[in-house]
Amino acid sequence: MQTDDIPEVPKVPEDILQRAREGKLCFFLGSGLSKLLGCKGWKDLSNNLTEMCFERNYINFRQKESIMAINEPKKIITICRNIFRDNHHENDFYKQIKKCLKTNKAYETQNIYKVLSELFGIIPALYLTTNIDRNFDSTFPGSVLFTEKDFSPNNILPDRLYKIHGTIEHPNTTILTVQDYLDRYRKGEFHAFLAAIFSEYSIIFLGYGLEEFEILDFLVTTMDRKQMEPKHCILLPYYKEEKYLQAFDADYFKPLGIKVVGYKKDVTGYAQLYTVIKKWKKELIGLTDMQYEAIKDMEEMVDKLE
Repeated sequence: MQTDDIPEVPKVPEDILQRAREGKLCFFLGSGLSKLLGCKGWKDLSNNLTEMCFERNYINFRQKESIMAINEPKKIITICRNIFRDNHHENDFYKQIKKCLKTNKAYETQNIYKVLSELFGIIPALYLTTNIDRNFDSTFPGSVLFTEKDFSPNNILPDRLYKIHGTIEHPNTTILTVQDYLDRYRKGEFHAFLAAIFSEYSIIFLGYGLEEFEILDFLVTTMDRKQMEPKHCILLPYYKEEKYLQAFDADYFKPLGIKVVGYKKDVTGYAQLYTVIKKWKKELIGLTDMQYEAIKDMEEMVDKLE
């Protein structure tokens, strides 16, 4: 098991750099990136929906406590959606979700989406996300695709953002309940779409925790068992004394073709990911620190002139 020191800013794995040069890189973005901007996580969202059901007298106190004791946000969200629907206020269910996905301007300085957007047009890459908020849409310069018909193995092109769980701006496209997940992930076309990406591209998972990693179910059932070395990677945060935990995670993800790249969160917490991605952006572009700063100075001068 891996027991190397956990760095504050790890280097981009060489195989990932090579895949970037080949135009075969994919960023897979999870809710952790939006949480850094002040959005509610799935646990907070499920609790808010349960409280709202109680405040509206859709459920009593005992029912509220029973629902909140469930340690599966997806299950709670499914229960709450059904409660809102049965009380003929399903639109309010989606309004509450939209409210929970609002950002806080105080956290704008750690907007990883802006950093990723700066890669657009420099290195060709795919962008996938299970997030239904619009935090990346607002900065992404390319096409944003979110309807089921967009997810076809014949429609995989670089410099596009594929929102595979839909968008809150169009609630009918969102994947939120257990039934939604089953319907989406059992579709042959969608299955072929993901299979093509996982086989042809190297994926960097950002902002994902195991509690929202439905994609692991897909990997378990489709993984090529002949593949010995991981071709994808996931960035995960650890405290400096958690080398053992990183080693456990590495053993867990390796059979799924995913390499764990850890970074130390002792000083800035989960926001350290922003610093890591800024550094990775420079490495992926192939710039030295001096070249990168010179380009940023020129961009700032242009912005002032405009």
